[in-house]
Parts: sequence; C-alpha cells; structure tokens
Amino acid sequence: MEWLARWSFRHRRLVVVLWLVAVAGIFGLGRLVPATYGYGESVPGTESHQAAALLQRQFPDQPGEVDTIVWEVSRGTVRDPAVRERMGRMLDDVRRRPHVIGVQSPYDPAGAQAISQDGRIAFALVNFDRGGDELDKEVVTDVIDTARGYSDDTVTVSLSGYAVKEATMTFDTSISELVGVLAASIVLWLAFGSLLSVSLPLITAIASVIPAVALIGIVSRVLTVPSFAASLTILLNLGVGIDYALFLVTRQRRGLRRGESVEDALVGTLRTAGRSVLFAGAVVCVALLGLFTLRVDYLSGMAASAAIGIAFTVVAALTLLPALLAIFGQRVFSRRDRRRAATDPCRRTATAPAGGGGPASSSGARSGSRCSASRSAPRWRHRSSACGWASPTRATTRSARPPGPRTTPSRKASGQASTPRCSSWCRAMGRSRTTRSRRSARR
Repeated sequence: MEWLARWSFRHRRLVVVLWLVAVAGIFGLGRLVPATYGYGESVPGTESHQAAALLQRQFPDQPGEVDTIVWEVSRGTVRDPAVRERMGRMLDDVRRRPHVIGVQSPYDPAGAQAISQDGRIAFALVNFDRGGDELDKEVVTDVIDTARGYSDDTVTVSLSGYAVKEATMTFDTSISELVGVLAASIVLWLAFGSLLSVSLPLITAIASVIPAVALIGIVSRVLTVPSFAASLTILLNLGVGIDYALFLVTRQRRGLRRGESVEDALVGTLRTAGRSVLFAGAVVCVALLGLFTLRVDYLSGMAASAAIGIAFTVVAALTLLPALLAIFGQRVFSRRDRRRAATDPCRRTATAPAGGGGPASSSGARSGSRCSASRSAPRWRHRSSACGWASPTRATTRSARPPGPRTTPSRKASGQASTPRCSSWCRAMGRSRTTRSRRSARR
C-alpha cells in the first residue's frame, strides 16, 4: 500500500480530477440507459410457486396480469348518462393500449356486480397478456396515464393491482438519508472539531454513492434487480463509507501528531488502516455475493448491487481520500489545535538557534535543554520525557546557591529572558518533582 499512498500524494490533484470525470461519466451513462427493476419469478419450492405452476399447466390460455380501474363520482351516480358515456370512452381507450387483451366493464350485463349499492363507485378489470413481472414499466404507465386522463371535477379515476403498484412504487429515502448524514456530521464534529475533518468522510461516501447507483441501473438490464436495491445501496454506502473514512482520517491525524510529515503520515495510514479497510471491504463483498448460491433472482440482483456499492466505497477510501488528505495537510486539525501547536513552547524553543552570545542565547539553551526531545516527541501533546518539566533545573540551581539570605533578583531585573511556561499538565507534574528535589536539597 506504500506505493499507492505515495502516488496519491504526489498526484493528488490528478486523482481528484479523475474521480470527478469518472463520477460524471458513469452518472451520465446511467441516465442514458434506463433501469428495469423487477422481482423475476417467485421463490422455487414455495406454495405460491407451486400454485402458479399448477395454474399454468391446467389453464395455459389464462390471461396474465389482471388490474383494476376504479372511479367515483362526487355527485349523482355512475349510471348517469354523462358519466357512463365518459367512462365508456375511457375503457375503450384503455382496451386499445399495447398488451391489453380485454377490459370487463361494469356497464356490461356480466359486470353489473361491479357497481356499489349507492351507485357512486364502480370498477373495471383490465387483462394483460403477460404477468406483472414480465410487463415493462412503460406499458403499465401508459395504461395508468390513459385512465387518469379522464378524471374531472365530477369523476375521480384510480388504479390498483400488482403491475400498477410496481410501476408507481418509489422508495423515497431522502429524509432518512438526510437524517443519517446530519447525525454523522454531529458525531464527526464532536470527535474532530474541524470542518474539513467532518467533510472528508461525507465527501468520500457521496462520491461512491453516485456512480454505484448509476451502475446498478445498468446492471438491472442484465440481472433481476429489485426496485429497493438502489435505496439499500445508498444507505449501505453512506454508513460504510463514513466508517472507513473515519478510520483513515483518525489514523492520519495520529501520525501528524507524532510529528510526521503529511506524506509519511499518509504512508503509515494506508499501510495500517488502509489494509484493514481493503480486507474488510473484500470480506463484505464476498459475503454479499454468497447470496447467489440461493438461486433466487431478486436476491442475486440485490447482492450484486450492494457489492458494487461496497467496492466503490473501498476504492474511494483508498484513492480519493488519501488525495484529499494530501491536499488539506495540517488543516485536518481545528484552528484551535493549530494555534495551540504554533504557540507550544516545546515546539517553539526546539527550533531556537543554539549558538550566539548574551543572555538571550543562554535562555535559549536553557529552554532547549527542557524541550530537547520535542523534535522526536509528539508535536501536538506534552509528555514528561519531552518537556522535562523544568522544575528540577530550578531546584538544582537553588541547591547550588551559596549560603545566605534568599534574595534573588527577578528575571526582568537581571536581564534574563523569561522561560515560557508549558501546559498545565506539565506544570502539575513538575510540581511533584520540584517538591522531591527541594527535600533532597535540604538534606
């Protein structure tokens, strides 16, 4: 994974451009090739499958899908001449639609029972020459639009049936997806405190969702893909994509805190967390593709759709996310953390010049001795071995004083530069060591 990390770092802008082109290209191709969702045949071995096979054997001439057209009048009855003439024209128009082999009208003697007792509601049966799963969505939509076109202020026309439900059924997951994204943003903000760190997992997840959904629509032309597969893939990609990206961003921030360069931290991130993401994604894809062994058409299509989404998520986490981390660099930390690092005395005095003369240089040497390990220690946090706490140094100085009154001029009066203070944690730890040093000096 090291070569991938270094290549993504050195060609970070090219990687982002390639991802933009790929997302736009696959999305455009998905718009050109319309999706054909369906459920295929019923599950083999079930009672419904056995009943369908029995009907096919005993009644081979039986028509296919049978759906219902229902109309209701707001005033009068469905037997009124104006209503009867209008609905008669509607049924004749539906009868001429493709794949419609017959319409049973309630105005025929055989359909007299299809009118309610109060005379305000009636229904007609529409027979298709194919089963509901075999009918194209455009055919059923044409019948729906034709029937609803005869609705007015007096008559309301509606349709029902399996084919109608499949043609008009939509899974609106926009609200659930929005809630999920907002909840993830809040959690990421509490964890990182940086807007860029919050946006990186979301950008990676969304970049993998768009081409995955478009490619699922193309795959539906080959496999039997259920209509909810795209919604399922969106939710999976958002969850898994944010999880993988969070793992990588956390590892990158940890490397930067240790004082590594952006490139070295990125190499370490992909060497450790990147391999874990690749292995986890591969395991999930293999587990999903195991549904093909069930030999159920719509389950196989659903497994293929989910596997495509997970594959795009892994590729985005291992290519797009490292490029974005290389572009942002230290900005994955919040402004407060960056200001704190800029004013860190250990980090500042470690880079102070060691040579020169005068009080300033001696103060710099003293400060450098306190933070001598800051170059190799983490830059973004204090450690006892890094700071040295500076308290033992003062205790040793006091013990070496000649006997006499304890009158020591202030640092400002003596011309010495004041020593910058470390963090409160370092001072608290230093006080305990100072107490022990004073006791030993008194002995």
